[in-house]
Amino acid sequence: MRRIAKVLLWCLAGLLVVLSAGAVFLATAGDPFYRWALKQAIEGNIDRQIVVDGSYSLEMGLEPTLIATDVWVANASWASTPEMARARRIEVQLALLPLFSGVVRLPRLVVEGLTVDLETSESGKGNWLIAAGGDKQSGDEVPDDRASGIGFYPIVEFYALSDISVTYRDRQGD
Repeated sequence: MRRIAKVLLWCLAGLLVVLSAGAVFLATAGDPFYRWALKQAIEGNIDRQIVVDGSYSLEMGLEPTLIATDVWVANASWASTPEMARARRIEVQLALLPLFSGVVRLPRLVVEGLTVDLETSESGKGNWLIAAGGDKQSGDEVPDDRASGIGFYPIVEFYALSDISVTYRDRQGD
């Protein structure tokens, strides 16, 4: 019985060391790491470039919060402007425990200074239709989530949007 208790205590201590090292790494990682992580997590799923011209910061905890400034998403190749959307500030809080069950839960999502530029191509495709996984041309119609490879939709509990502007151009029939 004593031997099992010692083994369990050593396993727990090892787990705490690994978790602490991960927390220290995330807390001290700089902008290049966060930029890389954002690209890996999002760009591959939406087939559009995401650029952060501003800064990143990360608040650690069971629900870490990532704050990025001056973020923009590239437009479809045929669109008249290079940016489809730009936000002055984005704040995303992620609950870690639900990730173990495959659920992406965002307790808080705050977007400030959002500018969205929507337009249709001459053939009627919208620039808001984003191909999944890089297997289609940007702006192609996206099938339902099972066929497109988009495996999740986040659950957003609280969101706040401020200072929003949306423009729309219909180039169909030009």
